[in-house]
Amino acid sequence: MKKTAQILVLILLVAASITLTKNIHSQFSRFKEIYRAEREVRQLTQKKNILRKELDEVKSPFNLEKEARDKLGYQKPGEVLFVVPEQEILEEKAKEEAKKKNWEEWRDLVLR
Repeated sequence: MKKTAQILVLILLVAASITLTKNIHSQFSRFKEIYRAEREVRQLTQKKNILRKELDEVKSPFNLEKEARDKLGYQKPGEVLFVVPEQEILEEKAKEEAKKKNWEEWRDLVLR
């Protein structure tokens, strides 16, 4: 009788420890998931703040005017708009390079 009681207590202890282990594992998994979710929320909040700042910059009157001038060629009354083709700029630069004297080219080569 005493032996049966000991075996019964042992079985109950094993069952309780298995149940407790499963509960602990489940809680640990939940805490891990909560931590991941909180980290993701922080990252998304930071990204949202960065995007909000960028949006505010894009919507600013200064930036709107800059984009209108650069991309659409708008100008204020009384202003004169000059458009210099990129090819002309490159040709001017090539002419300047060709005009350099020999000693200037050596100086530029050595001092770079």
